[in-house]
Amino acid sequence: MKNILGLNDFLTGVTVLEIDNKIANIFDKQRATMRKEGKLIDNFDLLIAVTCLSYPYFNDQ
Repeated sequence: MKNILGLNDFLTGVTVLEIDNKIANIFDKQRATMRKEGKLIDNFDLLIAVTCLSYPYFNDQ
């Protein structure tokens, strides 16, 4: 119960972004490109980056 309360406290004010098929496809293409170039980063880090770039809030383009 203590862990759930701590998690709920942590998540207060946090926006959880959805990972949809569009983001998954961009992730897959970017991961393949980076592997071909020998630029390996953790999959979760790449997923975070791709997700952020897919949301207008994080992307000023």
